[in-house]
Amino acid sequence: MTDKITNVIASKIIYKNTEKIEILLGLPLFCPESENYFCEFQVVGAGDEKIRKAGGVSSFQAMECAILMVNSLAETYTEH
Repeated sequence: MTDKITNVIASKIIYKNTEKIEILLGLPLFCPESENYFCEFQVVGAGDEKIRKAGGVSSFQAMECAILMVNSLAETYTEH
């Protein structure tokens, strides 16, 4: 079992046949070193289940990028 995102602000469950796949989106966080934001996301139940990060110049942009990236990743796991 891998770690899960701790500050989940949104989640979604999808099914591939009988397998449950959980998509998690984390709270956007400010990164003072780069003066940008990042948003963690994760797909649990398929693939490597790694916690990944998407970045942006604002918290909104980081969240948008994370949603685009996690949807793309989830599609690869649910294709036949």
